[in-house]
Amino acid sequence: MWARIQEMAIRGAAPEPLEPGSEINGARVRRRIPSIMGFRRYEAVRDYEPLEIRQFLDVDTTAFLSWQNAARFAGLPHDCRFLWPVEEWEQGLILPAPKRPVLADLLDDSEFGIEQGLSLCARLVASLADLHEAGIAHLALHPGNLLVAPANGPLWIREFGLAHRRGWNDFWGGSAPSPADVRYAAPEQLRGRHGARVSDIFSLGVLAFRILANRLPFAFHHRLFDGWPMFLFKPSLLRDDVPRDVVEVVRACLEFDPRGRPRMVDIVAAFAPYLPGEAGPDACSVDLPPPASSASRSRVMAFVQPDERAPLIFETALNLAAQEEVAVLFVSLVPVQLPTGELERFKAALFATLAPGLQLCREQELLWGLRVLENVDPGRAAPALICQYGPDIVLAGRSERSGIKSRLAPGVVRCLEKCGANLRLVA
Repeated sequence: MWARIQEMAIRGAAPEPLEPGSEINGARVRRRIPSIMGFRRYEAVRDYEPLEIRQFLDVDTTAFLSWQNAARFAGLPHDCRFLWPVEEWEQGLILPAPKRPVLADLLDDSEFGIEQGLSLCARLVASLADLHEAGIAHLALHPGNLLVAPANGPLWIREFGLAHRRGWNDFWGGSAPSPADVRYAAPEQLRGRHGARVSDIFSLGVLAFRILANRLPFAFHHRLFDGWPMFLFKPSLLRDDVPRDVVEVVRACLEFDPRGRPRMVDIVAAFAPYLPGEAGPDACSVDLPPPASSASRSRVMAFVQPDERAPLIFETALNLAAQEEVAVLFVSLVPVQLPTGELERFKAALFATLAPGLQLCREQELLWGLRVLENVDPGRAAPALICQYGPDIVLAGRSERSGIKSRLAPGVVRCLEKCGANLRLVA
């Protein structure tokens, strides 16, 4: 019964699907393709370039944060190895969609010979090294997110919803979203810790083993226990024709302790002899502008809820940024006491409120971060956040509570006033 109530609430808040022939930012929809978590997907084309349009329709917080996180990559220069979004629209993203085989399909359909496997691993290492050089940790490496380019070209990496760039605000606040594929996730990610570039190295080790040995390095269920090392592979379990230095570097990548994993430069050196010339470091280059620093900026915390004052809060934050250098942390609190059905409607309205405001912030190049905290008591969570982050300015909508109601259930604004925050109310 409760699942049915949730489903009805989600369907009631979902946008209408796109029809074939409709256009989004000049991209013409050709047909609908299978959905993924949080998104409807459509095959599209613009100026003969194949594209994929994604339309957000979920009330899952991780799916929403992944959308907003991936949208930040749309502002970065295009690179031929990394298929991050080319642009965003009000309901989702537009991504490149080259017609290339997915590594997962190739692994399922055939086994690689030693030369082909080593070349494939070397091309993957080159692409990942370039991504890490740009300060980006992917955090969701698995065969489904890798496309094999023609001939000896680089492997293309897609799906940047969980990726993190050095210097960017982490929308998950240091916690770990659920891994995209637990078979390839690093141990620290499975334990709920924050992933980093060293986590990608563990995933790389699993991928390399899968390619070279035609199987995973351990049984799936063994990964759920702290006694994992007893199940790790022995070098002899790789094929006899795999070079010894490659065996050792793959084994090092699969160290459970992140401190024991090799540096990317050592991995590159081990696979360099097997890298085709077309996939070398000069084939593609990443020239990304450095992210802005928040060190010397005034810190602003803006509380956004799904009401008519939300657009004014975004406008006020942008006006502050026009007057001085600020870093804004937008905070939304999902109350714990909402019943089933009402909770889904609240989150749908919240995400519909946040999405256009955050898109405007990206367009205006505002330095900002985001926290969406679920199942909290807003009256207690808001003062705790003030103590944690110590903002110079706090923005919030003016409270409509008065009389006895304001004393029995004071709400966020009353609690912020009591804790002495430099509060600016938006009417």
